[in-house]
Amino acid sequence: MYDINLLSIVAQLKVSMTVDDVARRNIVDPAINKECSDESLKIMMEICTRCLSKQPSDRPSVDDVLWNLQFAAQVRESSRTSQN
Repeated sequence: MYDINLLSIVAQLKVSMTVDDVARRNIVDPAINKECSDESLKIMMEICTRCLSKQPSDRPSVDDVLWNLQFAAQVRESSRTSQN
């Protein structure tokens, strides 16, 4: 049961990554939508799909995950400051 749900989520992530910002935002929790810029959200989704890769060699290291999450946070902050 969990495998099917996880596969469905991964498939949705991969499709939304290739479509547009609206598609990405449609699969994300509304609370996150309010807090993230489009670019920040895309970065986080990319790292999620890489983490869930079938091939272990395609998965990022913990350092890569941390770096990408920090980068996504910086992108979000710079988006916030440019809006004000």
